[in-house]
Amino acid sequence: MSKEKSNKNKDVSLGHRHYWTDTQGHAHRVVFDEKTLEKPRATWIVLTTVTLLALIVGVALIISIHPATNVKPFVETPRAAPVFVLARTIDDGVASHATAIAAGWNDEFFLAGDDGVSLYESTTGKKLETWSFDEKIAPTALAFVADENSSANGLLLVGYPEKVKYLQFSLDQVVPASGANDATLPGDADAETEANNAVVRTADHGALGAARTLLTKTGADIRGLECSGERLFVGDYGAGRVWRYSLKKLYALDAGSPEPTPDCELGAPDETRGYPGLKPTFQRNFCMSYLREKNTLFVASPGLFRVDAFDPETGVWAAELSWSKAPGVNNAFHGASNPIAIEAFSDRFLVAESGVFLNASRQRLSPLRMFDLGGEWIADVDADYSQRPDDTTIASVSASAGLNRFFVLNTDGTVDVWEAR
Repeated sequence: MSKEKSNKNKDVSLGHRHYWTDTQGHAHRVVFDEKTLEKPRATWIVLTTVTLLALIVGVALIISIHPATNVKPFVETPRAAPVFVLARTIDDGVASHATAIAAGWNDEFFLAGDDGVSLYESTTGKKLETWSFDEKIAPTALAFVADENSSANGLLLVGYPEKVKYLQFSLDQVVPASGANDATLPGDADAETEANNAVVRTADHGALGAARTLLTKTGADIRGLECSGERLFVGDYGAGRVWRYSLKKLYALDAGSPEPTPDCELGAPDETRGYPGLKPTFQRNFCMSYLREKNTLFVASPGLFRVDAFDPETGVWAAELSWSKAPGVNNAFHGASNPIAIEAFSDRFLVAESGVFLNASRQRLSPLRMFDLGGEWIADVDADYSQRPDDTTIASVSASAGLNRFFVLNTDGTVDVWEAR
């Protein structure tokens, strides 16, 4: 066998970075030495490492390239709104079973609980008076209506599952000391002379007589009350409806009169108009708020993320004033079932959400927010909730007649007093 032929069949031994020639006479340069080829695992590790590094560099370059566009993402920003600050938190130590709250005049609020209804001074947290109402259970709803004709008179409505009671007030409290001890006070209220030589009605704290039963509705589960002055609105959680009554007709009923029939029903579904009906969800509170400026009743429907508006004259759902959670809008309701409570002002809503919300840093977000009457977010009512336990949430809200103060009842029985600045 010739030397040339033997070279064709001989295994080629690759030396360190040298050239070799194949059978066709083509020269090839060797880029790996013998040691590398003897260790194929090391070769694959090198190749894999280089590939990964190339991918990382490529991704970094792509991310760093900014798109050639001037379009900016939509960011919701708060609008100008009255600023409320948390002035104080009131806890008298015995209100852990508080069930409802109602703002009185500018400086007082009523709180319902196991012992009946108590009147508190908001600036000091002092309990001024308590009424028992002669019931075995705590009230389920409260509403206070200031007299349109007298800033010192008012009507307190107290709800129980199947009835509504009322207590009338006249808080022209300060009377000249001269001859005051002989004065006859409305409702035979007692008089007490204080250090300032003024006589103050204290025994019933201005209440005109005892509480009276205004309405009985058998089988109801009353969890909300509101009044426009002439019309009484009763939130029946069991029925998922709001019943409207005439106060004038209720006052005219005799003790033995048949159970009154509602004048109007609000909140039934209307498929022809695409209205799903009310879904209060939380038995503790069926919240309503009457806005006199628009002669409209607003009702919270937390199970459907809605605030629904109704014409109090006809009970018809007002679609143009109703609003609900908007998909993709961060500052709409951001809980699972909201809002739990609402308070309508002349140009905006105070909305209290039902649960506890945490940001990325696990800090509690404010459950109080301001919306305009169309449901557009205005601003959060900021406060530090980081020190509160997660099982303490908002139960109800109520605003004073002067709209310069509002009260928040928490589920632990404490009351937050917010004041306008």
